[in-house]
Amino acid sequence: MKLTSDICHKVKTLFLLMLLFPALAFGETDLDKVDRLYNKAEKYYSTKKFEISSKFLLRVLEIQPDHSRSLSLLGDIYLQREKYDQAESYFLQASEVSDKPAKEFFRLGQVQTLKKNAEKAQEYFGKCYKSDAQMKKCLFQRGYVALTLERDKARTIEFWEKFLKETPLDRQYDKIKQVLTLLKDPGFELPPLDSEISLEEALMLGGKSVKAQEAGTTDIEAGNEKAKTNNQTEGLLDDGGI
Repeated sequence: MKLTSDICHKVKTLFLLMLLFPALAFGETDLDKVDRLYNKAEKYYSTKKFEISSKFLLRVLEIQPDHSRSLSLLGDIYLQREKYDQAESYFLQASEVSDKPAKEFFRLGQVQTLKKNAEKAQEYFGKCYKSDAQMKKCLFQRGYVALTLERDKARTIEFWEKFLKETPLDRQYDKIKQVLTLLKDPGFELPPLDSEISLEEALMLGGKSVKAQEAGTTDIEAGNEKAKTNNQTEGLLDDGGI
């Protein structure tokens, strides 16, 4: 009886070890380990437990330094935490080793937009669209950068007209169309970057109302009625894609 009991005990112990450490039972390969660690990282990322997620991702990179998905997800974590230099570094590394770097180029464009580097943002969104023509949102982002950072009416019109042509069912279609109508009005002027009047106000009030406000005219005289007709644009710039 004692021998049978010892055997049962050893079997139970072995079974528990197999459950706790599957690698002991099945000889886990590095590839299996990478997949397991990355899946855990994704799980913690989805619940916004970024610190734990990043630890699993770094363990993946210890095994496979060129694991593009881990590099990209680390970039996402730093982007969420508004640490743009670190995010840029990881996205750059991911773009260099990824077979399909469109997403990384898009994220790099977002980082440069947040850093207010219009030239670099345009470069990366351009690379994104060239890499994958299905990434239509790159066209929106290029128009967004042209509007908010460059104050360039012509470029905004160019990119957003192309975006609307490519995505006629986009949920922001009507708002973008409204902004394009304003931009094509010769009397509408975008406020400079250092203006006291925000871009949102300019879009809601229209160019003539902006000029009136700069001259000191009251809201009732110059702005309120115009704002009512243009408030379809409200919220569009919040969708800068960031």
